[in-house]
Amino acid sequence: MAALYTQPYSGSVAIAHVLWSVVCREFRAVRFGGSALGVAAAAFLPGYLWVRVEWVTGVVRQNFHFAISAKTPLMIFREAAGAGYWGSGLLAILRGLAVVARRPSTRAQTLLLLLIALPPVAIVAADALGGYFVASRQFMWILPAVAVLAASAFERNLRVAAALSAFLVVVSIRQSALFFTAPRADWQATGLFLSGQAKNGACIEYDPPGFSVLYELFLPDMEHSRCREGPLAPQVVLAIPPTSTAQLRDDAIRARIAGGYTQDSESDVAGSTVVFFHRPQ
Repeated sequence: MAALYTQPYSGSVAIAHVLWSVVCREFRAVRFGGSALGVAAAAFLPGYLWVRVEWVTGVVRQNFHFAISAKTPLMIFREAAGAGYWGSGLLAILRGLAVVARRPSTRAQTLLLLLIALPPVAIVAADALGGYFVASRQFMWILPAVAVLAASAFERNLRVAAALSAFLVVVSIRQSALFFTAPRADWQATGLFLSGQAKNGACIEYDPPGFSVLYELFLPDMEHSRCREGPLAPQVVLAIPPTSTAQLRDDAIRARIAGGYTQDSESDVAGSTVVFFHRPQ
């Protein structure tokens, strides 16, 4: 109940348990599990109704929207374990060894497979209903089942599983090192660059708009440089944060072009994408 109240996507785990009880014809467990899920949902509902309007407003303000493509399953596969394609591939092999050997037992294995397969489907459906973008952090609920099933491969072939696990450790250490040493977005540096563009006569736009606070945190006067409603400004500089997806970035550029601007160029400025536009005379 507490997990659902604070992390709504955890409900996918409960749904998988209830579905497993149905598959195994454990109808007493279905009643208890379904009742527990219903009570948790009822406890979550008041809070959801309380913040729903603000939530929807925030999603619209940040210009978030649901988007899915052929690359989405690859993103989920790559990012769910935080170990890239190599790490996820090794885990998939270990899980495959366990499934082939039917270890753990068939009933337990069915539950683990449901806990891996059902959350992504339920979460993507929830994102579609809520108009929210698909993010790798939403799928962390599959990791316990992934770990248990992968570890079961040791019962199938100890040497092979040990070798794959050792390789997985190396890959994981490398991924962690890359994560902590990778260049981070420098909001202040980008803000200073935008400030210089504003002094040269350009107005500044942000997409999503809510990220303006990060760029303007150290430069409060930058707020006066934002593009205003009314006649089209001669020059516009659009700042897109590094957290934005490729599709959101493309949508933002297309929206400015549809609004009467011509794109001149774009560049990476301290981790953010900065796109330059002008209004044809």
